[in-house]
Amino acid sequence: MKKEIFCPDLQKFLSNWKNISRVWSLIIIDQLIKSGVRYFNISPGLRNAPLIKALVTKKREASFPIDLTVGLDERSAAFRALGQAKASGKPSALLCTSGTALANYFPAVIEARISGVPLVVLSADRPSELVEAGANQSIDQNNLFGRYTRFFLNPGPPSEDTPPRSLATSINQAIKEAQNTPFMPGPVHINIPLREPLDESSTTFNSRLWPEEVLSLLKENQPSTSFLIPKPSDASNLLPSEKEVLKEALFKSNKVLIVVGHLPPASSKEGLKKLLKLLQKPFNLDVTSGLKYSFSLADGATPAFDHPEVLNHYDNEKIDSIIHFGGRLTSKFYYKFLEKNPSVNLISVQNTSEKEDPSYRTKYRILREPNELAKQILENFKNELANENEKETISKNIWNSVVLKKRAIIDKSPLTFPAISKSLVELVPNDSTLFLANSTCIRSFDYYVSVDKVKNLTIMSHRGVSGIEGMIASSWGYLDCKKEDPFTLVIGDISFIHDLNSLHFLTEESRPFIIIVVNNGGGGIFNLLPISEEEDIMPFISSPHKTNLKYAAKTFGISFTSINTINQLEGAYKSALQSKKATIIEAIVDDEVNRNIYKQLKTVRLN
Repeated sequence: MKKEIFCPDLQKFLSNWKNISRVWSLIIIDQLIKSGVRYFNISPGLRNAPLIKALVTKKREASFPIDLTVGLDERSAAFRALGQAKASGKPSALLCTSGTALANYFPAVIEARISGVPLVVLSADRPSELVEAGANQSIDQNNLFGRYTRFFLNPGPPSEDTPPRSLATSINQAIKEAQNTPFMPGPVHINIPLREPLDESSTTFNSRLWPEEVLSLLKENQPSTSFLIPKPSDASNLLPSEKEVLKEALFKSNKVLIVVGHLPPASSKEGLKKLLKLLQKPFNLDVTSGLKYSFSLADGATPAFDHPEVLNHYDNEKIDSIIHFGGRLTSKFYYKFLEKNPSVNLISVQNTSEKEDPSYRTKYRILREPNELAKQILENFKNELANENEKETISKNIWNSVVLKKRAIIDKSPLTFPAISKSLVELVPNDSTLFLANSTCIRSFDYYVSVDKVKNLTIMSHRGVSGIEGMIASSWGYLDCKKEDPFTLVIGDISFIHDLNSLHFLTEESRPFIIIVVNNGGGGIFNLLPISEEEDIMPFISSPHKTNLKYAAKTFGISFTSINTINQLEGAYKSALQSKKATIIEAIVDDEVNRNIYKQLKTVRLN
């Protein structure tokens, strides 16, 4: 790192913490202490020296007691930690060097798991290149305790490629898993590979940004992510901490954005709908929330973050707080916005115990079902909501001009993904189900927002790991439980080909089951990404094909039609709705034309 980029605070910090192994260890210990760990049982060694240094330093600086003990025998140290955790009800920590030292903790770990005792095992390790080479005092320490731990974390060797907040929030998650409130606690294992130097030898950082973020993290008074977890007895009432956090964000912050990510299709959403209507705050609805088409710009909805002008607007707005209900968003640009704006007070509301924080920016995690929390907000903040409703603070027409300009471009375009998604949202019957496959398909529907029209649609998707397989089979499974739904599946050609065998399910279908296959001759999403410039590898990535889909439909006796204009799509779709059987509509899209329309849409600006 060049000397001229040092600031005084950073220079002082790096004079004390001279290499990345030492800084990495400091982040881990800092977050453990901020998460409430007060008892640390140290088993001596060299590989864990950076962690020991962090502990000794934090104990010296702390304004509260931190208990450090040294035990020559790891087995005894582990049972001592077990006794501490049983007495306090809070996680106690064990810290050892690499090799067989860790194995000696096993009996206490088993007891902690069966007895439900919160225990944190920190094992220093050699990096994988040494373990795999059979270096001295090295074994495979990953998941050594198997099913006897509730959670395992290996953040990898210290690296500037790993953002400090990513490491910090993973440590917060580990402590949450050890406590496992309100259910049975248990042991967690954090394996920490450290490269030399392990002593105070100085090394350089590639840029000031990484240690600066560490410095910012260390100055905070609370864990990078705090968990607000109600007990079963508190399910129908907000905790005082929840009330405080929500009141501050919703009614005291200067600029607030409500975001709703994935919600299960079968879940109730009425509480959230009512809350969004009463709050005079802008909101962003992901297509997988099932609420996107129930609101328009006139109601306060905003377009997706994938629109450059939306991203720029919120960068300039300096949002104070975001309350994020539900799971992940389809838009990766939302997470890029969060990464660029670490000062945003991000409150996540989701009832999964898994870490779901791709931007590692969540400050508060409320573990409640989103619709139930919305109902609690409605009940606990009646006066504040009444006052908000009188203010009418949303500029509801801020996006009208830019959306109308984009609609004009789409309306003049040939058959493209934006034209298909716009037409279908407006064509699909109210109170029906729309299943959106992955890649360009779901993103295209997420881009859509209406100026003043609304529609109640159930949205199905596979966004857990965003695979392309099984869409046709899952559609059929959904209809097994929804006997009366008109059903529309929009799917790309590669995903369709991947699931051809499932067409046999549809041969005896007696309800409108419409499959729209967008055929652009391969994986067109890659042509919308920067990697499309690498022409030599594109044929291997995009799966180009010349499959005649008509014969697939004919094999299974399914009605098939091929179209290449929006008017033909509308006619074919309306005809399919009248049918009492499955219908496949192939929409043939020129990939180059599709790419040019996306480029043109990105030129539209808010002002």
